[in-house]
Amino acid sequence: MPNSNKDNFIIGLNDYLQGLNNTKAYYIIAGDININIIDSDKSFDYLNTMANHNYISCINKYTRITNNSNSCLDHIFTKKYY
Repeated sequence: MPNSNKDNFIIGLNDYLQGLNNTKAYYIIAGDININIIDSDKSFDYLNTMANHNYISCINKYTRITNNSNSCLDHIFTKKYY
């Protein structure tokens, strides 16, 4: 994912999650996000955004394994309002 698209996605995601912060509910966010969360250099801002809003990743292992690479592009995050 090109940086400008990723940056715009993270800004939009942060704005969306901010809007959910005041609601009392259990949230699940899932998708094929195309950000490899195993690669901390490429995923730091994304994971930091999720953590700042108290979302916990349910998948922390490779979801795509090939002869040439391993990645975790499929994400499931949960959050419970207390």
